[in-house]
Amino acid sequence: MRVGFPPALGFTKLLVVSIVLFALMELLGWPLAILAGIITGLLASRWRDAVLAGALGCMIGWSFYLVAYGLAAGAALAKALAMLRDLAAITLLLGLALGSLSSSISYLALDIWKHVRAQETKVQEAEAEATGT
Repeated sequence: MRVGFPPALGFTKLLVVSIVLFALMELLGWPLAILAGIITGLLASRWRDAVLAGALGCMIGWSFYLVAYGLAAGAALAKALAMLRDLAAITLLLGLALGSLSSSISYLALDIWKHVRAQETKVQEAEAEATGT
């Protein structure tokens, strides 16, 4: 029995994984959110699922952090929002872009790798058939 790597997840499971991964990676620093998007893209079964789950997972995760910051330091967040009215919108749009691009790139890289690997397998099978083994 041949096991496919990595396992392909549907959109709902992928979205949950994306939100959880983003939340974990955000605790270690926001640049690691890119890693969460990459992992999401590698686990996707389709490109559309990778892009949507990566974008929504990153955006939902960041909105959770904005809510948490608001609950923990409401006055500071209110002051920041007053100084820069579009802070929340910019943050969420950055999350959309970051999640969709990183998951899209990793999905497409994995798809190219699978395609090249399939071509190599065809060539090896053709060579084995030609030599009669």
